[in-house]
Amino acid sequence: MSIQQEHLTRVSDRISASILVFWRKLGYGREFTMMELQTFVNERVKCSPDSPSRILRAMRLEGTVNYSVIDRAKSRYRILPSPGNQIPLF
Repeated sequence: MSIQQEHLTRVSDRISASILVFWRKLGYGREFTMMELQTFVNERVKCSPDSPSRILRAMRLEGTVNYSVIDRAKSRYRILPSPGNQIPLF
């Protein structure tokens, strides 16, 4: 693995971890905007502004998180339980 690939993997892992913290902080059924998620992650991880949304979509495909689109134009989403992979919320 190249140094650049190692760096990208490390940053992606940190972004994923921050997204899970965000998920736990809000809880199931709560709504959020992509800007809120991006701000939360960018306060914790130095990354490009679009990285949190890209990683979030990948996490959804993996089944790590689940959400529904409330209003695509306003970038509003609702956190849903993930089938078969429940994230304990504190």
